[in-house]
Formats: sequence, structure tokens, C-alpha cells
Amino acid sequence: MREDGVTVTEQAELKDVAKAFYTNLFTAQDVLELEGILQHVPVKVTDEMKASMNMPFTEKEVERALFMMGASKAPRSD
Repeated sequence: MREDGVTVTEQAELKDVAKAFYTNLFTAQDVLELEGILQHVPVKVTDEMKASMNMPFTEKEVERALFMMGASKAPRSD
């Protein structure tokens, strides 16, 4: 069924209706009200956590991270 309520039965029309439906479904909205969405997202990162993540890392932290890697491990793919 097209958006105007007309039922289609021809293969070409069905193709157009399906294409229009999914194009509309997966196209971003022009105006998105983030506040309405974000009010349903639980806060997981506290202000204290944010502050600690923004602090410069220490030599000790770098050393610990390096030694936690296995002897035959690379920091990224070979």
C-alpha cells in the first residue's frame, strides 16, 4: 500500500513502494530532538570518572600497560 492509501499489485509498483518505504525508514530525520532521547539513557560515567580520564597518564601507567601485554603480543596487528 502506498503512502496515499492506494493498494498496488503490479511488480514495478511494488518495487517502487518497497524502495520508498525503506528509503524513508533509513533516512536521517531533519530535526532530531536529542534531549527527548537522552533522558532515557542512563548516566554511567560520573563527573569524577570524566576528570580522571582527562588527567595525563603517568610513566608508571605506561609501564604497567606494556608489561601486561604478553611477550609475543604486538600493540596492533602485524
